[in-house]
Amino acid sequence: MAIETEVGLEAPEGFKQTEIGPLPTEWATVRLGDIATARYGKAKPPSSGNVPVIGSGGVYAWADQCLVEFQTVIIGRKGTAGEIWVPKGPCWPSDTTFFLEWKTEVDVAFVASYLRLHKPSGQHAKTTLPSLQKHQVEEIIVPLPPLYEQRAIARVLSTIQRAIEATDRVIAAARQLKRSLMRHLFTYGPVPIAEAERIPLKETEIGPVPEHWEVVRLKDAAQKTSQVDPRRRPHQSFRYVDVSSVDNNRLRIMSYASVDGSNAPSRARKLVQTKDVIFATVRPYLKRIALVPPQLDGHICSTAFCVVRADPARADHDYLFFTVSEDMFVDRVAARQHGTGYPAVTDSVVLGEAIPLPPVTEQRAIAWALTRTATKIEAEEKRKAALKELFRTMLHLLMTGRTRVKDWNTSSAEGGT
Repeated sequence: MAIETEVGLEAPEGFKQTEIGPLPTEWATVRLGDIATARYGKAKPPSSGNVPVIGSGGVYAWADQCLVEFQTVIIGRKGTAGEIWVPKGPCWPSDTTFFLEWKTEVDVAFVASYLRLHKPSGQHAKTTLPSLQKHQVEEIIVPLPPLYEQRAIARVLSTIQRAIEATDRVIAAARQLKRSLMRHLFTYGPVPIAEAERIPLKETEIGPVPEHWEVVRLKDAAQKTSQVDPRRRPHQSFRYVDVSSVDNNRLRIMSYASVDGSNAPSRARKLVQTKDVIFATVRPYLKRIALVPPQLDGHICSTAFCVVRADPARADHDYLFFTVSEDMFVDRVAARQHGTGYPAVTDSVVLGEAIPLPPVTEQRAIAWALTRTATKIEAEEKRKAALKELFRTMLHLLMTGRTRVKDWNTSSAEGGT
């Protein structure tokens, strides 16, 4: 039977209606102030050490002494009011936070998880800076299952959270590997690290490269591209990519707008083809760089992109993508940007930048190696997204009693059974 969450509706069998919605009959509801006192944090001590100082936005400094030695929950009081932090050991909550001092035995991780699901809000404050009052924190109503069930719920959520953190570490390591691999490949070519010293190098304006490589301007490896005015075809629809469409972590086009020529943005001018590289010329240091996917072939991107189309006689399109997304290339382009409020470079700056150009066979080998690493990162990012969605789903189900772990005991929860 479906469980209604609206307060005031009849609760289903095995549940009772409470001020925060239907809950299992054996669960209590309490004021946060019944199980804990909200204490004010204090200003950061002057001397530094290894104790985390936690403000409303998280750890921002380190102290040589602690204000709290017991396990607590820290709640942002000003600024990012309502943010929840759970330190793993002794800490110093700053004067922009509250910390909870317990009156009775509870599972701290359970309470923190509920508060994350229903964050206290300071938006009511009659100032430009959201803030929370002590009484508002202590008046929060929280569900309180039996202690063993609190622990079991916390264990389930902790297991998922640890999986997310482990995936984060894998992603970070894979990204570092990709950066190191790019440095190696663009210096020595597609050879094993053990053989790198055998590769004869030459010094160039962009650093050492193998002797048999060329160093050319990007435009020398690219074809000319064209622009159109879609407003001349008012009834024709097209897909439009602007700078915000590109994810600069994944280096991928994540979205596009479907528009008609009659209401085309003034920047919608540049025709793109599959495997074109688009390089944002506005704030180039942000690395809004991507390959054009097949579904955008023949469509349009913003004039805020430089469109790089590989000349098949000289360059592989995937190789050019990795070349222009390499940190040293981006840094060289960004060093030539102009403007303060709207820093940018021209297409000619991007296309005039020097790049290493191996034979096409080596370009493809380099692109293949980097694509494998990028694919690994993407797979781990998808895994992380799925785990985060699982966490959100389980958080809601467990905190409302829709999914029960009441038959668990502490030892079985710890064992993950």
